[in-house]
Amino acid sequence: MAFGLIALVLVAEEGRASDAGARPDANATVNPTDLRWLPGLSFGTGILVHERDADSQSLERGFEEGDSKALFALFGASAEVSTPRISFLPTRPRFFARVDVSYSVDNDEPVLNEGDPGNPIRNPENDVAAGNPVTGVIDVGTSLRVKSEPVILSGGLGLAFSREVAGRTVRLRPSLEWMYQRDEIAIAFGAAETEGSDPDRCAPCRTVSAQGQTTKSYHSLGPGVEVDVDATRVGDFQVSMFARFAALRILGDREVNLRATGSWFTRQDQVVNGQNIILSIDPAVGREDSVVRARFRRDPWSYAATAGIRIVWSPE
Repeated sequence: MAFGLIALVLVAEEGRASDAGARPDANATVNPTDLRWLPGLSFGTGILVHERDADSQSLERGFEEGDSKALFALFGASAEVSTPRISFLPTRPRFFARVDVSYSVDNDEPVLNEGDPGNPIRNPENDVAAGNPVTGVIDVGTSLRVKSEPVILSGGLGLAFSREVAGRTVRLRPSLEWMYQRDEIAIAFGAAETEGSDPDRCAPCRTVSAQGQTTKSYHSLGPGVEVDVDATRVGDFQVSMFARFAALRILGDREVNLRATGSWFTRQDQVVNGQNIILSIDPAVGREDSVVRARFRRDPWSYAATAGIRIVWSPE
């Protein structure tokens, strides 16, 4: 794609040069800025939105499912370059190429959350504090959480169409957008069962905890559109304001499968002076390990909106 862009520019400049040789006054009507490559930097902030869902399956907790919407705040910078105007295209637009580096702020909400799994499993604090018999445990259940790595890479290739509106230059910039993002997916699982004769009492009891984690990378492509308006000039630099929207579809596999295994332990607790004391924790005899399986899937489309300022080297 990059070689094709350069080839188009060279053809355009060759055609411009031949026109100038055929018409002695051709250069008199050409703005020197139209013949320049224009490098620039931009700084912006925005949001990135996508949906995701997950489910889990275990013998102790059964089948669970959940979904959530991810909403990220983005802060980033871009480097770009625009070619000379392409004379053989209507309205003589510029080609441009842009590379972005963004820092994302993730809210780290769980996609699936059944119960409140933790490690280690512990007895209910309210029962212990009141001196009541321990009748259960907390930190049991299944949870799947997803956290995106903070650095997101993206970029775009497109055309910039310019027009004067109310004395200011306004550019409409349709583009093909690309984004690279990486997720960390983690599952936590906890379960307990009584070893006594009372099914409502878990002292002593058997407990199990399991955790698993993996990562998944995503490449996305999709259309984008930007509006850029000149704001002011500072020496050889043109400062403008821009707003951009992109819809990006994930390329390839969007699904992640996790598996976590945990060993069972027999635990004896006792309440002493309002405090829960763990008397012993030993491997459970004759109890097979427990397995929890989970599946995480991203929605194919992500949506990004960004606004900021652009500084372009453009001598008059």
